[in-house]
Amino acid sequence: MLVSPTFRREQCRVFELALAHTNKPLSIAEECLLHRDKRIGIDLVKDAVERALIKVSQH
Repeated sequence: MLVSPTFRREQCRVFELALAHTNKPLSIAEECLLHRDKRIGIDLVKDAVERALIKVSQH
């Protein structure tokens, strides 16, 4: 099966755009984890939100 160069370029553009859209949630999750690392005392808890942020940042 032959695929035109135009189709390949369009597919590359679509994949690059999809990758760019996945980077934003990842950077937000990592930033939230950095802020959570600064918590002290009673605020220092491992909750469902933190587990979800860790899960997002590992994928």
